[in-house]
Amino acid sequence: MITNVNTLNMGNKILKITIPTSRFIVYRIPREAAINGKLPEEIKNLAVVYVARNQTELYTGESDICEGRLGNINSHGALNKNGFFWNELIIFTSEEFSKDVVRFLEGELIKKAKSGKYKVLNNQSSGANINDQSRKLMIKQYLNMILELDDVFLKTKCFFSVEEKIEKIEKEKEIVKQESELYQKMSIDRTIKRYGEMVGVKATLFRMEDGKVILKRGSKIVGKDTNNFLGSPYYKLRNELIENGDIDENFIITRNLEFETASPALSIVFATHAGEKAFERYINYEGNNVNNE
Repeated sequence: MITNVNTLNMGNKILKITIPTSRFIVYRIPREAAINGKLPEEIKNLAVVYVARNQTELYTGESDICEGRLGNINSHGALNKNGFFWNELIIFTSEEFSKDVVRFLEGELIKKAKSGKYKVLNNQSSGANINDQSRKLMIKQYLNMILELDDVFLKTKCFFSVEEKIEKIEKEKEIVKQESELYQKMSIDRTIKRYGEMVGVKATLFRMEDGKVILKRGSKIVGKDTNNFLGSPYYKLRNELIENGDIDENFIITRNLEFETASPALSIVFATHAGEKAFERYINYEGNNVNNE
C-alpha cells in the first residue's frame, strides 16, 4: 500500500515521482519534451516499462536500455503510426529492473489495459517466465505500485478495470460493515526493545464475536524474530505471509489478515511466540468486554 509519494517538477512539465523507502522511479513526460529527446540522465541506461497515451488510446512497451528505445522516439515505429497522436509518455523504472522484469511487467500491464477504458494498440501481449520466488515477490510489489499509482496518484487509469474497481468498492463497503459489527478493537502503538534496538509497532486488530481476529492492512509489525519464535508454527506462517507479499519489505501488512484467535495474530505482530496475556501490556482494548485467552 502506497501512503505517500514525492513529486518533483523538472521543467517543461516533466514530472518525477518517487516513493519513500522504494527504488521505484516514475516520470511523466509530455510529447514535446519526449520528441526533443529530453530523457532524464538518471534513467537513460536503466531497464524501463513505458506507456504512451492520449485520452482514448495507449501503447505499452519495454526496453532493457531506456535510451536505446526512447532516446530517439521519432524512430519508434509503434509510436509513430498514422492516427496515433499520443500526448504523454509515462516511464516506470528502478535499478532493480532487468530485461525479464520489464517484459513481465509489460505483459501484465497490457492484459490489465485491455480490460479497461482505453483502446490498446499493442498487437499482442509480451511477458516473461519468472521462476525465482524472491524475484516473483519483487515484481508483484512493483506491479502493485504501478497499478496503485495509475489509479490513485497519477489518476490516468491506464490499467483501470471498471469491474475490478466495482469489486474493490464493494469489498471496502463490506469491510466497513464488518468493522461496525466487530466486537472489540485492539490498538498497539508502542516502541519495544529487540536485540538492543528500539522498534516501533503500530497495529490495529479487530476481534469478532466468534473469537476470530482480523489484523488490519497498513499495520506496522516487528521485523526481527526472537529466538523462541523459530520453533513456533506461527514462524512458518509469518514467512509464508512475507513470501506471498502479505507482509512487505518494510514489515507493513498489505491486506486484512484473519486468524482463528488473537495469539497467532499477535505473535506475528511481535515476531515471538506467546499467548494474548503476554502482550496485554502493549494493547489498548476498546469496545465490548471479551474474555481474553
